[in-house]
Amino acid sequence: MLASARLSALWASTALVLLCPVVVLAQIPVNGQIFTNGLSIINAPALNSEHNVGGNIPISIEVSGNGKLPSAALRPGSKLDTAYEEINIFLVSSKTNVNLTVTAGPNLLTDEEGSVRHFDYKLPSCIQPGQYNMTFYETSSLEKKAVYVITPIPITIRNPSPSGSVCSEGVNALQAQPQEDARAPQSPFLPSGMGTSQTVWTVTMTQGGTLPTAAPSDPSVTTVTMVIESPVFTTNGGETRLSTSTFTTTATMRSQDLSGFIPVTRPDNGALSSRGRLPMGTVATFLLATVIAYV
Repeated sequence: MLASARLSALWASTALVLLCPVVVLAQIPVNGQIFTNGLSIINAPALNSEHNVGGNIPISIEVSGNGKLPSAALRPGSKLDTAYEEINIFLVSSKTNVNLTVTAGPNLLTDEEGSVRHFDYKLPSCIQPGQYNMTFYETSSLEKKAVYVITPIPITIRNPSPSGSVCSEGVNALQAQPQEDARAPQSPFLPSGMGTSQTVWTVTMTQGGTLPTAAPSDPSVTTVTMVIESPVFTTNGGETRLSTSTFTTTATMRSQDLSGFIPVTRPDNGALSSRGRLPMGTVATFLLATVIAYV
């Protein structure tokens, strides 16, 4: 029980660190394909792939829903109930203050036949190394309902010899992160049996200001910082001294239910000490008075 409680506390504090600086967006990977919350399925680039300046980033998009859409639906202006209007792609990084056009306009959909659209993006030497999002903007309709879905694919760009120059071609103003979209609940082309339980989470970093936090799924669950202060008596040469032992941790709890928040354990196993087993003479006084404060 103690190990579980400590693990829960550690996970709670870790989750806070991970969730506070990011906005969480979901895609569902299946057999190497990334199913967006629209009509498109991204074959490449892969999540968290690495690319070098001077080389190309191959982009591949399955636009037919793996054969489930008619060819007419793949071309803008078809007026079908479920069809594409446009796919635009941008390379974005709030950290390096970059928003570059990769491809925009109808050409990505109209210049190639078949069920897959391809594009090779040559990384310019002005790109600084770091974490980026290859961000896909899809405008389409799904059963007559307008869909506008933004899908960021996190990638790493390496540039061992940055030129120091500022990019001048295809430059756009960096938009506030995150951007709102009007996505479908999930891809209409997910294989049978696949759902949100298979979701892989990606992140979009914000630039400056207050970082967004993920809303808790259960409003009755809150996160608290627990401070345990306990007296410790030490006897040396007949002289007894009193000191205070302090242990601080972060944990989640239900606001209406305090049961189980402090683990109950035997005093002789030294479990309440974060530094291992305590001497028996100390343990008894250690358990005499425990003060819990929530800050």
